[in-house]
Amino acid sequence: MVGLYDLPLELKRMIVEWATQIDTSHYARVSGDRKISLLLNGAAPRGSCTRTISQVDRTFFGICRPILWKILDLRKIPTAALSDFHGAETLTTRYLQAFVREIKTEVMILRQPFGEDIQEPEFERFAHMEKILQETDPARIYTLKVELVLIGRFLEGYLPTCSHPLTARLLSTLSRLKNVKHFQIVSPASLSVPQNMLVYTVINMKTLTSFSAENIGYEEPMTQTERLETLARAQEGENDSQLQQPTPRSLVEFLPELKCLKSLRMYNSLCVDHRWSEASWQSPLTGLVVRRCPNLSSIAMQRFLKKFYLSLEKMDVSIIGISEMEQIQTNSSGYTWEIIQHETLISFKKLSSIKLVGINMGEHFLKSFQDSPGLRKVQIDSPNIRVQTLFELLRKWPLLRKINCRVRGGQGSLDLILYCFTHKIVLDECFYPAVS
Repeated sequence: MVGLYDLPLELKRMIVEWATQIDTSHYARVSGDRKISLLLNGAAPRGSCTRTISQVDRTFFGICRPILWKILDLRKIPTAALSDFHGAETLTTRYLQAFVREIKTEVMILRQPFGEDIQEPEFERFAHMEKILQETDPARIYTLKVELVLIGRFLEGYLPTCSHPLTARLLSTLSRLKNVKHFQIVSPASLSVPQNMLVYTVINMKTLTSFSAENIGYEEPMTQTERLETLARAQEGENDSQLQQPTPRSLVEFLPELKCLKSLRMYNSLCVDHRWSEASWQSPLTGLVVRRCPNLSSIAMQRFLKKFYLSLEKMDVSIIGISEMEQIQTNSSGYTWEIIQHETLISFKKLSSIKLVGINMGEHFLKSFQDSPGLRKVQIDSPNIRVQTLFELLRKWPLLRKINCRVRGGQGSLDLILYCFTHKIVLDECFYPAVS
């Protein structure tokens, strides 16, 4: 009788592929840390199909090895175990250099002023992580997720800062990953990340296709470390044309120049303002999420979105910036410019899903999507939008299949309900109480 040991190599590879698909399907339905811990750091969850298959024989283990080492999550490794991931020429070091394609790491944020030295356990963890990152092959890393972690107690008069030399050193190590295509940075709500520090980290990632960031603030003054590094780069023999080109220090200078960027997500960021709508973007975005960015008005957002009317497929926008009425009252030149733009209706041919939220979002913003024949899913949440206006737009979206709306009720509520019923459009049940 033929056993697993005797199967041809191609069939064994198919079995491993099936096992990983089964695990992925199962753990996708599991919430919390168990979902996150799937197939990373050279191990699979206990009881998973992949783990069982990898223990059958050496061939199965060899096939599973690139899958198990594809993701390196330094956040999940205890400090005591980090020393095993770098140093001497071990199998682990070889696996890191050969198989890792995605890195998830934490970056320590310390306090300012720097009155006390970093604690020994924290410094030990930082040192190990830095060495591991330096030993990975930068050409093979395609996904990078950075999680900022506040270290120590932040007493009155002490502020978290990204300018600490140790933090800057680790970010500098990450900047050598030039082939990253998917980048994400998350941070505590109490920390505003200076955008020049973020740009310094991603400055060499010219092939980014997706970029996600939260709590990004304005620039911090250039530190002495940055000045020395700039001088060092100049002394390394860069040609005159490169030296004459100013290095981007803000996201609005860096992101629009990317030619492969398709997905952009910005959350709770002060740096997102009217300049984003004025920049010339080199890449047509297909997905856009902008939530709770207070310096971007609804009119500036509208101008921003129109730059991608030929390519945009999914959009999620939360507007909390200056309202339309406030711009009218202040005689904003941006508002006058926008009135001129209204003369030409732009069609979002590829747009299939929109989510619009915001107490300062007016009906003019929603109407800019009336010529979107491909819309299938719509979510609207704004007290400034009347249900009658929404009903008039529904008839212009022939492919619509689901709508979730929290808008001002009144005239047109019953018409909207009947229209959804007769056209087989799923209407969220939370809309019905607003009718009574």
